[in-house]
Amino acid sequence: MSAPRSFADIRRVREEWVDDIQTACRRTGTAFFFKQWGGVRKDKTGRQYRGRTFGEMTCAAEPLIA
Repeated sequence: MSAPRSFADIRRVREEWVDDIQTACRRTGTAFFFKQWGGVRKDKTGRQYRGRTFGEMTCAAEPLIA
């Protein structure tokens, strides 16, 4: 999950950081969930990345029975 800070000590995430995370996820077959760009005005920056919303989730693991 890519989710930059969005509180008192915020800073906007760089697109190349998200690119690197998505590339690593694709390379390893891991789900990619992009939560937000961060910043003060999240309603303005949103959670679109490359023109779409990424909300992939991994499958839940089966619980271990002791």
